Amino acid sequence: NCIVDYLYQRKQNEVIQFAMNEYRKQISDSLCVNDTPDTARTLASLNSDTGRIEQGISNVFVMADAGLFSVIFSIALFYLHWELLVFALGMFVMNMLVPKFLKRKSEEAEKTGSDAQKGYLEKSKDLLDGFFVWNAYNQKQTLKDKLDTSGRWYEKKMRRIRNIQSGLSEIPRGVNITSQFLIIIFTVCLIMKGKVLAGTILSVGNICGDLFSNISNLISSSIKLSGYDSVYRERVQTEGRQ
Repeated sequence: NCIVDYLYQRKQNEVIQFAMNEYRKQISDSLCVNDTPDTARTLASLNSDTGRIEQGISNVFVMADAGLFSVIFSIALFYLHWELLVFALGMFVMNMLVPKFLKRKSEEAEKTGSDAQKGYLEKSKDLLDGFFVWNAYNQKQTLKDKLDTSGRWYEKKMRRIRNIQSGLSEIPRGVNITSQFLIIIFTVCLIMKGKVLAGTILSVGNICGDLFSNISNLISSSIKLSGYDSVYRERVQTEGRQ
């Protein structure tokens, strides 16, 4: 198992390396066609945005894992009783509708975070570019205060964005817990009808815990990925227009 995990991580790192090189190449290609590139925006694209894209790629692997295990646990439910699988699929559809309602909010949060990073870098670059002027007029303390103020503004902005992202992550979890509760009730109904044994509820509880945990990972990663994708597309298009 450890060997398989290691080989899997190696392949994931290889994919991340390839994707990061391609993204940076697209950004650097834009410099060849621009006479006056936006330095702060380019730095943001090469710095913070690459981190977001790397997280996005990692989420793709999380989604692949979650999808595979969801299939395995679905087969286990079918083995217990086919009606359990049908009901679980209904819950799965309900869970998968959640990202559609949260997608736009996630994209807005990621874009706001990316723009805040760009603004902070622009402000910091402008201040630091004038270091010798600040120093000549013995105003280094003023420079420090402005940098600190800019940093506090950025972190305040990012705190709001993190709060939004945390809220977006909790909504699918709530739907997920509700789904598990409903399928347990459905199992009780099957027991009362004599379609399954009473002990089945224990197996269903364990299987559904694993099944909906993976569904939750799938949904959460899907929401985050939509946000990362919007940042990537916006950055590449913007760099191409400069």
